[in-house]
Amino acid sequence: MSGTFTTLANFDATNNSPEGDLVDISGTLYGTGNSGGTSGFGTLFSFNTASGTWNVLYNFSGAIGGSTDGAAPTSGLVDVGGTLYGTTFNGGSASGYGTLFSYDPGSGQEQVLVSFNANDGANPHGAVIDVGGILYGTTQSGGVGTSYGTLFAYDVATAKLQTLFSFDNTDGATPVGSLIDVSGTLYGTTNYGGTSGDGTLFAYDLAAGTLETLANFNGTNGHSPYGGVIDVNGTLYGTTISGGTADAGTLFAYNIAAGTLDALASFTGPSGGGPAAGLLDVNGTLYGTTINDGTAGDGSLFAYNIAGNSLQTLVTFNGNNGSVPIGGLTDINGTLYGTTSSGGSATDGTLFSYTLACFAEGTEILTECGEVPVEDLAIGVRVATLSGRLARIAWLGHRTVEPQRHPRPYDVNPIRVHADDFGKNLPAGDLILSPDHAVLVDGSLIPIRHLANGTSIAQEPRTRITYWHVELDRHDAILAEGLACETYLDTGNRDAFAGEAATRLHPDFAQNHAARIWAERGCAPILTEPAASALRHLHTGLLAKAARAA
Repeated sequence: MSGTFTTLANFDATNNSPEGDLVDISGTLYGTGNSGGTSGFGTLFSFNTASGTWNVLYNFSGAIGGSTDGAAPTSGLVDVGGTLYGTTFNGGSASGYGTLFSYDPGSGQEQVLVSFNANDGANPHGAVIDVGGILYGTTQSGGVGTSYGTLFAYDVATAKLQTLFSFDNTDGATPVGSLIDVSGTLYGTTNYGGTSGDGTLFAYDLAAGTLETLANFNGTNGHSPYGGVIDVNGTLYGTTISGGTADAGTLFAYNIAAGTLDALASFTGPSGGGPAAGLLDVNGTLYGTTINDGTAGDGSLFAYNIAGNSLQTLVTFNGNNGSVPIGGLTDINGTLYGTTSSGGSATDGTLFSYTLACFAEGTEILTECGEVPVEDLAIGVRVATLSGRLARIAWLGHRTVEPQRHPRPYDVNPIRVHADDFGKNLPAGDLILSPDHAVLVDGSLIPIRHLANGTSIAQEPRTRITYWHVELDRHDAILAEGLACETYLDTGNRDAFAGEAATRLHPDFAQNHAARIWAERGCAPILTEPAASALRHLHTGLLAKAARAA
């Protein structure tokens, strides 16, 4: 099963244009809307991943000359001991240069901690980070004797703001991405400045209080890094919004020990262009988004496998499912969540998820040597397909999940298909599948969740379960407990399994990159809810059969 994309919520005038990263607190996502709300100056919102409901928690109420609580929050939030901290790009009491604020989800109270005054920085854009009770961040402009931005620290205990560094253009200008801390050194990027004017990568030593320019972007290796960097085993990874071979942006790596920067991939436009958000590492695969280009010009979601040095487009946004994803991605127990700043039903942005489907451990798969449990299969073993051919296994993946810790357990709890439910020995024994693993019935593939009837096909709560993928030389149907079930189809998500991992799923076969690959390489058409009459007829028949058996 390929990865699936789901639009979870559509923003509207009450809460719109989310641009910052989401933060997860026990399955509830918190974020900010850059505009909208009761005064039109932005909001702070929550989305409960279990219930699928979102709420506006706070409405910012003023820019210059208005309220002092700030306006246009563009950054993500950070959770420090249950209190959320963030910034607004405008507003505040000091001529509207933006604010640093806190929000207590328990009491619903927002508090302005800092109103920037230009000398100490202006227009903070990236999220703040917490290092031992000190919040560190950057401002896009302002500074002592300059207007190129600052790096600042805010001590939560003493409520003191300190400007640590003012950029002067030669060492970079306009830092808009978030910082990261690696063993007491802060790393970040500037959007412009440096030797070529294309931006810089810098390090700030917290102990020494010194800033060092590590690398200068030059167009060829990228232009205008926007989303900050992440650390994966001593290498920093990030993106630039333009530059590279097609001037549509690059994905780069900086080896801290060697002090070298390399452009690993160039975005091409049709596959997505303009990566603005930061990257997310999941088991050695980097995930991110682009804000434009793609097949519809509305941006894309992509994956980059570090070991394989491969860049793949997973989803292309098309306006209906969102447009211009500026904020980064958040991983909750294997499901990626993100936002788009526009598009959707009200054109005010969307909140989406992307997940990956599979066999439960213990499932018997028919091979040339008889039935073998899926966990005992190996690459190269030949398995029987529905057409009668023997096909060698090209790849296997598995991962253990804990549904009770997932924000939406029904998306990962297995579904049991009882023996003989589809006919004699179909399946021969009870078959356990992940919710979106498809079975082949009457020439169509149907995710098993759409056939669940609560009796003969029913979901079972588990505390822990291991799921498996089986890939052949091409997409096909193999015999699992005698029932025809699909094999894995690679639509660009293989590397999410870290060599051998598995998945958790929920449905939404949207018109995107995966859908195109499915149409070209899938072994059969797929039916999903709300589906054609064929699916409804089959569901009704299975329910009636279960009732007679009872």
